[in-house]
Amino acid sequence: MNLIIVDSLAVPPSENCSIRLVTMFAKFYGFDILIESDDKIKDEIYQNLKKHGSFDYIDDFIKYNQELGVRIDKKLEFPLTIVVNKISIENQESIIQQINMFSKMNY
Repeated sequence: MNLIIVDSLAVPPSENCSIRLVTMFAKFYGFDILIESDDKIKDEIYQNLKKHGSFDYIDDFIKYNQELGVRIDKKLEFPLTIVVNKISIENQESIIQQINMFSKMNY
């Protein structure tokens, strides 16, 4: 099962510590963590996440619409989407609860 995070949520104003916590719990719930990104900014996102210790639980980068799964996105364009403006301490608990709920679904 995939958890796909769109690239705009893998950079500030999202908080690195919250990204790390969300991806850690998602990994615990059995998800493969993927960052959906354009090749042009993939290196920048990787460097930022790696520098702040937030890349530990992320498995890979994918191109847009390459994989299916639960998404964390700014827009509701796909089913199984958690919609947020950023990943932060204010919403990390809600995101983790929704990921847990999705992990229990058979789809």
